Amino acid sequence: MKLIPTLAICVTLSFTIGCKKSSSDSPDSPQVPTQSFLDVEGNWSGIYSTNLVGSTAAVFTLAQTNATITGTLVVNSGTGAVTGIAGTNSMAWDLTMTIPGCPGTFSGVMTRTGDTVNTSFNGSDCLGTHTGSGAFQLQ
Repeated sequence: MKLIPTLAICVTLSFTIGCKKSSSDSPDSPQVPTQSFLDVEGNWSGIYSTNLVGSTAAVFTLAQTNATITGTLVVNSGTGAVTGIAGTNSMAWDLTMTIPGCPGTFSGVMTRTGDTVNTSFNGSDCLGTHTGSGAFQLQ
């Protein structure tokens, strides 16, 4: 009859050893997944055009903290404030232009290939409703 107590001890030891938590399972060391975002920080110089405006030179100056984008757009007639959210492969942006006598708001999407970003957008200002696109090179 010594077999049953010995078996019980072996089962108990196996269960205890197999379920021991490691130090990395501690609630003090949470496992946070790493996420990457499209990198658009920098000065981007290029050309855009819309259904109402021909080819126009512009410079985006963008700062980035994780997914949050802020910056400016400068064109020959004025400036605007840019805000955006970067995803893995693209960035959604909003622009508020502060051109005297012709303020406007625009929204678009930007993607990056190498040192080039391409954007498509729409919005409105004193000229009407715009649909446009542009390409910009990292400076």
